[in-house]
Amino acid sequence: MLNANEKAAIQNIAKGQAKAAAREAARAPRAAYQVPEQPEWTQERGVDGLRINSSRFFAVPTTGRKNARKFDVIDLNAGEFVCQVAKNEVRGWLLRAAA
Repeated sequence: MLNANEKAAIQNIAKGQAKAAAREAARAPRAAYQVPEQPEWTQERGVDGLRINSSRFFAVPTTGRKNARKFDVIDLNAGEFVCQVAKNEVRGWLLRAAA
């Protein structure tokens, strides 16, 4: 037979386990979040530029240097110029286009 102190201790343990389970459940969606792929410097047809793995869009710096102010975005499938974006917009543009 359990006395009152032992019963209270068991109830506190159960409450603690319930709180821990709730914290774990709240943490699960954050753990499932995956960071989208980031544009990386690659070489396509002998030209250096930014591209997300198998995306059809390829961003080439206008001056040929990685720190160029403007980037030309090219559609590799069609082989056409798409647009020109600033260096602080190019990564976001590629991410939106790849999604």
